[in-house]
Amino acid sequence: MKRIFLFISMLVCVIAFSVVASAKNTGVSFTITNAQEFKPTDGKIFLPAYADETDITLNFSSSFEKINLNGEDGELVNDGYKLDLSQFKTTDDNGNECYKVSFYVGKSPDDYTIYKASSLPTVYISTSVGIDSLLGSMVTDETAKVYVLDNDGSYEYADSITTSQVRVRGNTTPYYAKKPLKIKLDKRADLFGMGEAKSWILLANYLDQSLLRNALLYRLASDMGMYASDFRSVDLYLDGEYQGVYLMCEKVQIQENRLNIRDMEKEMDYLNPTYPTATTTVTSGTLIDETIVTEYRYVEGVQVPEDITGGYLIELDNNRKSNRADSSYFITKTSFGENYYVIKSPEYCSKEQVEYIARIFANMEEAFASPSGRNSLGVYYTEYMDIDSFAYAYIIAELSRNYDVGGASVYFHKDADVNGETSKIYKGPLWDCDNTLGNILKNNAAVQDTYWAKNRTPWNALTQHTDFNAKVKEHFETTYDKIYDMLDAGGFIDDQIAILGTSVIMERARWNSADSTQWPLYYDGIHYDRWSGGITTFHSVPIYTDIINYTSNTTIGYLANCLEARTNWLVDQWDCDVEKRERVLNTIVDPDEPIEPDEPNEPIEPDEPIVPDEPENPSDDDNLDVDINIQIKLPTIIIPEEYKDDRMLRMIVNHLEIVIPTVKEYLLEK
Repeated sequence: MKRIFLFISMLVCVIAFSVVASAKNTGVSFTITNAQEFKPTDGKIFLPAYADETDITLNFSSSFEKINLNGEDGELVNDGYKLDLSQFKTTDDNGNECYKVSFYVGKSPDDYTIYKASSLPTVYISTSVGIDSLLGSMVTDETAKVYVLDNDGSYEYADSITTSQVRVRGNTTPYYAKKPLKIKLDKRADLFGMGEAKSWILLANYLDQSLLRNALLYRLASDMGMYASDFRSVDLYLDGEYQGVYLMCEKVQIQENRLNIRDMEKEMDYLNPTYPTATTTVTSGTLIDETIVTEYRYVEGVQVPEDITGGYLIELDNNRKSNRADSSYFITKTSFGENYYVIKSPEYCSKEQVEYIARIFANMEEAFASPSGRNSLGVYYTEYMDIDSFAYAYIIAELSRNYDVGGASVYFHKDADVNGETSKIYKGPLWDCDNTLGNILKNNAAVQDTYWAKNRTPWNALTQHTDFNAKVKEHFETTYDKIYDMLDAGGFIDDQIAILGTSVIMERARWNSADSTQWPLYYDGIHYDRWSGGITTFHSVPIYTDIINYTSNTTIGYLANCLEARTNWLVDQWDCDVEKRERVLNTIVDPDEPIEPDEPNEPIEPDEPIVPDEPENPSDDDNLDVDINIQIKLPTIIIPEEYKDDRMLRMIVNHLEIVIPTVKEYLLEK
């Protein structure tokens, strides 16, 4: 892929890329190597990981001829001035590393605090409609340009010639200040080894200040055997304005590099160059009379392939049941409630297709809603569904206490039948896991010692069956160690913190998220949860991590403790046969604690002297007596002044000063 963009990279290099800081007086901009335009937000500038802070070129749009650097009488600067930011390195009010620079026109300073990412790749989007239209009006930008760069500045993808579609996505999250996006590239691209595709999702994770809940549960589901999207964390810029840390991941879709089942929609696209738009909603008829389906909708005049048995991608979306407008859907009703299923793929289904898939779902749901597990046809529920994938999904839902379980983003899929054998319905892909693990602080969602998903669709019906519960227990016993491996020091959570690096600092500085009273929850600047009418109801604390990640007064500590507490409670509730573990924590040496060196070990004396074998053909030289003078010169250990407060270094030196003389003495004796 990078070879393909060699020409593009060379072309891009001749373009003027700049970090624009639209100052009140100076109109200063920074130009850095191999970069796009980066603008300040509230006096803060955020640089990508590949920026060289020692090689900054200043540009000014100000009409003032005299501009001073860092003081009224500071050095005069002008267009083309080479700035080494490293000389202005300092810390912000929270002790985070940054750079602080002021530009003076007369006595009026323009102050900037500059942060730099340490490791994340960068996604840069140049809009054609402007940020306000894209984010505020939520229009689709049909001609945006997308650049995806690795942390070393090399291109994964560059829209230097072509254009891409970009739009805000989601149901509730578009109302928040930091918005998720969908990107549809002009051509398929394999980004960060996640497989070629045109469509990509950028999850904002704005409500989850750990930035890890989606990634953690996607990875756990994949490790268990359930399909979930692959992902990479990235820094996102829109027209040069830093938006924060995003999770770039696969779109939930049927495709060979995604959910790899038969792509019936692709076949239908060929049969229907222009899809009809007329829809028909059915509330009575043969299908409804024979099943628990109460309503369905299809598109009239759609041409379909001969085989309509799959593949289908279905979403349970009960949150929009009262405001349904999808072209293809069906609704079922049992004693456990009414469910609204949207057919996501194929998007435009014929009457024949909707009736086919709706009947299978209805028969399955009727069966598992029955105390006997059999529907009116006498068919047992496991004949319709893959029980393992449903067990995986229930474990994830119950373990995470997913606030949205049974409401939306609950996916199912069915492949085409093979050789006359009916394919089963599978649960997944897993999606939308930010309101989990105690993140949302209302309706007891953060409580760890009660059932949650068991009381919601479809688990309220499935958990009445002993064989389903046995399957859940079986899979959770093998999941237990996977969870603790993620929690332990050096596990998945620690790895992700290291990958995020200083981008977490940038994210929190960009959105003021460390202070819940300043955290702008909504795009219009409102700080409280407008749906509950009170203060913000999402977990927010000033400290991101204390490295140990044990105390709940840190963002990561709270996440880890919720996961551990929930795991242990479910192990007991499901009577799992596991060897219980305690989380292995990171440790921090107390800098105020004096270092006591270990006592040196006594030299080890061999039991018997080792006598070398006689050579087979001794020469005259072998009989010579040779005096061997061993000279050992010990190095002088000098600690540079700047490292004299380093506890670990002093501890190592203390040990060396004891061990080295002992080694010398032992060698001389021998």
